[in-house]
Amino acid sequence: MSEFNRIFSVLKLKFAPNIDWDYVEDCLTEYESEDEARQCAYKFWSLPMCRQNLQDQDHQLQMLRELSNCIRSIRCGDNDNQSSYDATYDNWAKIEDISPREYLAYIYALASLATLSQDTLNGAMEPLNENINIQLALNAVSTYFLTLTIPGAKSYGIFDEGVIEHCLKVFKLLELNANSGIRANNIWILFVSICDDLKLVFRYVHFKDHQKPRDDIIKCLLQIIYNNFRKGYNNSSGGVLIVGLSYAAVPLYSIFCQAYSYGGTTSQGHDAEKVEHMQKVADRVMKIRFNADIGSSMRWNFKPQQYEIKVAPGETALAFYTAKNPTDKPVIGISTYNVIPFEAGAYFNKIQCFCFEEQMLNPHEEVDMPVFFYIDPEITQDPALEYCDTITLSYTFFEAKEGLQLNFPSYVKPHAAKQA
Repeated sequence: MSEFNRIFSVLKLKFAPNIDWDYVEDCLTEYESEDEARQCAYKFWSLPMCRQNLQDQDHQLQMLRELSNCIRSIRCGDNDNQSSYDATYDNWAKIEDISPREYLAYIYALASLATLSQDTLNGAMEPLNENINIQLALNAVSTYFLTLTIPGAKSYGIFDEGVIEHCLKVFKLLELNANSGIRANNIWILFVSICDDLKLVFRYVHFKDHQKPRDDIIKCLLQIIYNNFRKGYNNSSGGVLIVGLSYAAVPLYSIFCQAYSYGGTTSQGHDAEKVEHMQKVADRVMKIRFNADIGSSMRWNFKPQQYEIKVAPGETALAFYTAKNPTDKPVIGISTYNVIPFEAGAYFNKIQCFCFEEQMLNPHEEVDMPVFFYIDPEITQDPALEYCDTITLSYTFFEAKEGLQLNFPSYVKPHAAKQA
């Protein structure tokens, strides 16, 4: 822990003594009174870590990067059996003279620099170094998530749901910087690091008793994929991040569906290792069309959010349907699906979707229902589908009633039929 102690001994010089993150949160509260807003802004900009001294800010940024790299080297070394934590010595309790509450306040304040209100910005006592403020915010978030992987983070009080929730607010920057440009690209590159670090968090931090922060993190990551699907991000670094998230999407999507009660029937027909390593057949792009129907007694509004998308065999894809209950009573629905042409159903693998399990919508509730799928590359070897360039995925929702029998296509995996 000598390296950790060295870095923290420098970082803590910018900690605010006897201050916790609730104090920082109060400083950022928006007030109607101009005097109160000005006083709060003064308190915030007076915090040691928030002062707009370029030399001090550069130094803080350097130390945050050193700490992050130190943790990454150890955690990534775990996979190669090169180096790893010794839980007896390498833990939070062995880091010298660090107050958890002051460390959390430090992270909370720096993370805030990316999403400040106009009142707080107007109350700055010095000219703002906007670019380095954003870098400090994003690096502080990365560092905090990585320090959660240091053993003892929970028992020592470093794992804090409120701080995690606050750190996730930096994801708003992606929507504000969806365009191209040097500044936007730099922000997206920093988010690539954050998302890579979150993979380590999910590997080493147990969220069994902390489902809300786990779900919030996953929701933020999948929201990036979702927004890219709906709007598209107009910068090259955005593409790098989307590709990286797509590789991690299978486990993320699984947790997401469980957390948000989408049911999420998982196809047992696909091999997780195959999904990870399958090769995209780039010269055989296929159109996937989406259709939505409802049973005669079903009172929902149900439709696909996209008419069609283009997918190459061996490439994972994400699509969305929308369901709304326009009535004044809760309605429980259950869906089945079919694939046309029928022969293509054997190659259409839904990694996860909402079919075959009951979904309840409250009065006037509307939900987005995702479908995560891929076309097996082996479809290109089937002579019966040599000229097939369009596949239609069609879902039908029925009102779930006692005695309802659903018809299952023959290519539906047996476990899925048992769940209905």
